[in-house]
Amino acid sequence: MHPLSILLTTVPQISLSTATGADFPSLSIENIRFSSYYLMVSPSAQGPRQGLIDFTIINSAVEVAITCSAKNSNSFAIFNPSTTYECDFAPAGGEEGGDDDWCWSNSATFNFDTTKQDVYNLTVQMSWTCEK
Repeated sequence: MHPLSILLTTVPQISLSTATGADFPSLSIENIRFSSYYLMVSPSAQGPRQGLIDFTIINSAVEVAITCSAKNSNSFAIFNPSTTYECDFAPAGGEEGGDDDWCWSNSATFNFDTTKQDVYNLTVQMSWTCEK
């Protein structure tokens, strides 16, 4: 089993939250899946290789989950930290002019770095807007 698979199996959710009573949303990254493979065609030649990652961002202020995924097919299926991937999301919220607060996502991107052996660095950037 891949070292990251062990970590993600034992810790399937990463959460950020504030102190009780604070007026901030809770954020979590859930359902993280990472895989990579290399196909050796002969002792001296590699065949196809590919790296895949996908996960879901949950922001308690925004009503719709954000899905993020990326595929990499470079020579060693390595994700480079300089590549930014866009996440898929739909704006969410209440009716304009209503009495309730409502929030929506403005952007969600991530970078994934696997350039160092046995080090996996996932950086997520997200912005959202709330109206009263």
